Amino acid sequence: EVLLAHETEIVVRCTTTASGFRENGQSLDIRVIPWWSPKGACRFLELVRDHYYDGCALNRVVPAFLTQFGIAADTEKRRHWRDRS
Repeated sequence: EVLLAHETEIVVRCTTTASGFRENGQSLDIRVIPWWSPKGACRFLELVRDHYYDGCALNRVVPAFLTQFGIAADTEKRRHWRDRS
């Protein structure tokens, strides 16, 4: 369940790297707006808290619009979450 109190969105700040080297990292802010998709926002935040996206590749970026990603780098994490509804 997503508890927002007076907030209308949640910002998740990620660190990106090029070729896996931290010194090249830049920030990527993800705006989560739960009222657009309450269940989707809840699941995304569950996965973030479980570190599911750690080491995840960014597949496509359209600056100031969207970034596609989603497949966990950790095989065990993928197995754990695969069949959860």
